Amino acid sequence: MTDIPRENSAIRARWQTCLRLARELLLVGPGDEDLKLGCLHTLIDTGHLGPTRHPRKKILVIGAGITGLVAGRFVGDGAFQETCQEISTHTRLGLRSVVFVMDNGHFYGIEQMLVHPSYYTEPGPTGPDFYNVLHPWHYDRLAALFAGKDTPANGVVVADTSEMDALLARLADPADPVNAGPLLVRVRLRRHDYPRVMAYKVPKPTATA
Repeated sequence: MTDIPRENSAIRARWQTCLRLARELLLVGPGDEDLKLGCLHTLIDTGHLGPTRHPRKKILVIGAGITGLVAGRFVGDGAFQETCQEISTHTRLGLRSVVFVMDNGHFYGIEQMLVHPSYYTEPGPTGPDFYNVLHPWHYDRLAALFAGKDTPANGVVVADTSEMDALLARLADPADPVNAGPLLVRVRLRRHDYPRVMAYKVPKPTATA
């Protein structure tokens, strides 16, 4: 594509856009420097995103390879039961990640919403489908399982907004022991809770005489 005629500006502009996107996806800087090394330094070593007046950023690493440099914050309890062993890797590498496990009563809520959303009608006319009920885990206790003598990890439970606010205040303090290594946060929700954007799928309660 380097031999595109200068007069064909539209194709040249499209090609430049492709190059820019490829560089961003592969984490290649404008001077051809490898930006992945700097990202890994942040993820594994410092937790800092360059000069800033803010406390170090808390991150959750998701995926592998290049995509493993993407930061996230929340995971459903069903998905976490399939990937929880990654916390062992976080602990071994000393990552100061924070994983919020959304525990809505050990329930695969999104599957229930897709298959039988009528369950979410208050009061629910039917019970949940059996295959959407998960085996109950104490997610916060997994931190102790993965922790070692020199590789700390912590787990906590929050059940309301005041407890979440208190935890967020602790996370803002780099000296707080809760930030010594990976942190597992079990966020307890009601089984009938669901994302507001999914409300359109829930049938309206039938009026009774």
